[in-house]
This record gives sequence, C-alpha cells and structure tokens, in this order.
Amino acid sequence: MKRLPDFNEYLNESSLNEMKYPGRPKPILSLGKLNLKTGKCKYFNIYDEWENDDMTCEFYKALDRSGKSSTEPNKFVFTSGTKPIGGIKPGEMREFKHDQTGRFLFTGEFVGHVQLKDLKAFANTAKSISGTGYVYK
Repeated sequence: MKRLPDFNEYLNESSLNEMKYPGRPKPILSLGKLNLKTGKCKYFNIYDEWENDDMTCEFYKALDRSGKSSTEPNKFVFTSGTKPIGGIKPGEMREFKHDQTGRFLFTGEFVGHVQLKDLKAFANTAKSISGTGYVYK
C-alpha cells in the first residue's frame, strides 16, 4: 500500500510540479463575491471559519485573453501555508481553472500576498477590498 505524503511533502511536490509545468492552469473553487474588510463571502465568513495562523491570501489582477487588464474585480486566492503556491513573484502570470469542471476561469497577474492573520488589518488600509474569492484545490 502506498504511503500518503504528509503536508510538507505535498507542498514540496506541488512546488516541484509548478517548476516542471509552470503554464498549467491551477485548479480552484469559487467562494463568490468577497469583501476583505468584513470577511463575508457567498458561503461563510472567512475570518470566522478559517484558522489565521497557517493561511495566505494571494492577490491577482484579472487579465483578458490578450494580457490587458480586465474590467473584472480583484481576485483573491486562498491557500494553506505562509507563502504563495509555487513561489510565484509579483508581475508573473498564472492561469486558473475550475477544480470540478476543468473550465478556464481567468488569467491573473500576481500582485502580492498577505497571511490571513494580517488580512483584516491590511483590508482596512487598502483601496480595493472586494472582488471574487477562490480557494486552491
């Protein structure tokens, strides 16, 4: 029987796959509209439901298919851990697909990240605090 990897092994494997296949769309699921100041999204309140110590919010500016800024709102993608998935850097692009249907969702330019424990304070100082929330799968 194959041994299941622990979480750190999983993250290392995920990072290695990102290096091997950087252009592959990342599977995510939508949380719907999200207000970072209140934490409210379509399904729950992120500040009430999630642990603050080991989660990160990645910020993306949506781009259209030609690579120009889209009129869509901000995109917030949440993940476990204290760093962005795959070591993405500001200005780099990433494509996302729906985890269950495989349908293309959006291309985003990575803007930055904030740990969940600091997100509410950040939201109180940010200009754009609403957009669409997602979670990596």
